[in-house]
Amino acid sequence: MTTSGLDDATAELLAGSLREVLAEGGDLAAALAELGWADVLADDPARATTLLFAEHGRALAHSRVLDDVLLAELAGALPAATGPRALLYPLHSDQPADPRGPLTGLLLGGLDGITEVVVPTALDAADAGDTADAGGATLRILPAELVAAAAQPVRGFDTAAGWLTRS
Repeated sequence: MTTSGLDDATAELLAGSLREVLAEGGDLAAALAELGWADVLADDPARATTLLFAEHGRALAHSRVLDDVLLAELAGALPAATGPRALLYPLHSDQPADPRGPLTGLLLGGLDGITEVVVPTALDAADAGDTADAGGATLRILPAELVAAAAQPVRGFDTAAGWLTRS
């Protein structure tokens, strides 16, 4: 019987490599690509993601890697991207935002270089328009410049992270 996934020795080596990459800073996406992250993720997504976020947190790093993970999971429910995407995380609720009310949320960084922002909302699919259905939530896709116009820096936190809130 063959098993797939990361064995303990490989996982430990990968954790060390992730520590080094995160300590160096720079373009995390490019560094992960150089590590062969897509293959690691395909082989053992649960363990790879756990390792990545454990090291990310240990390094107190800030990046859009959470966006990348979630957007990859949502890819089947989204139309093809016109460019790089970010995700607007709902604030003060574990429920998607009401699209008829103000769209509030947290962005894990500035929107420079981002073309579209994916916003989870609670909306009937019949009313969707520029949206995609994702198992009970509707994913609105907004132009990044529209979201950026109403975004404000998060205060009282690590300002170097570049987190923004939209309210």
